[in-house]
Amino acid sequence: MSEDARHKSQSNDRNTHQSSTATATRTNGESLLVKRTPEWVESTAKKLNILIGQIVTLAINPNWKVRLAMIQFARDLIFECKR
Repeated sequence: MSEDARHKSQSNDRNTHQSSTATATRTNGESLLVKRTPEWVESTAKKLNILIGQIVTLAINPNWKVRLAMIQFARDLIFECKR
């Protein structure tokens, strides 16, 4: 791949990531459009950081079933959540 083609590919990937959108459908049939702007990414990351920080406190729970569920949650988060 030429240097120009590689640069264009990286530029397109970056632009797609920064301005990508996700569309889902609500149960009532309405479309829910999420614009994945850098501001949205930063805001969402901060909120997730707080939530995950509270969830991981369960890792020291004395009940083995709670700890097992924590491991399954961590596994799903790592392997199922795409960047």
